Amino acid sequence: MVVQAAFAKRHVVCEKPIALSVQDGLEMIAACDQAGVRFFVAMVVRFFPQYRLSRELVVKGQIGKLGVMRLLTRLACYC
Repeated sequence: MVVQAAFAKRHVVCEKPIALSVQDGLEMIAACDQAGVRFFVAMVVRFFPQYRLSRELVVKGQIGKLGVMRLLTRLACYC
């Protein structure tokens, strides 16, 4: 569908994962490049309040060096 949209000169927003194989993903990216359309990977969680707060804490240096972070509904677990 991404390749078809690209050939129709439509910008594309695609949910993660973009493909089931690396080859398919590369073909999707190439099709969008060739068609001159934008290819966006949806990552809506970055706009969730707990993710925004976590980013702010990292930027301010209040968390320390971050390795892995798992966020729950209103709590953050720093591992």
